[in-house]
Amino acid sequence: MGVIRGFLKFVGGGMVGAAVGAAITVLMAPRSGPELQAEIKARLAAAQQARGEAEAQTTRELQAKFREEVHDPDAFRPKIGLP
Repeated sequence: MGVIRGFLKFVGGGMVGAAVGAAITVLMAPRSGPELQAEIKARLAAAQQARGEAEAQTTRELQAKFREEVHDPDAFRPKIGLP
């Protein structure tokens, strides 16, 4: 009986602790769910835009370096009038 009683006290204490922790978390949360979702979406959009700009800049730099290395200023540019 003593083991079962100890186990039940342990489980009960864990459940009370979890409930208190959840209540404190909800009360101390800095933003509501929709506010947090909006902030995350805004940060994600900004990160995607920054990635696109960085990718475009890197592409331009690599193309310029390649043109310099092969001594062809028209490399990577469309050849108009060619079949």
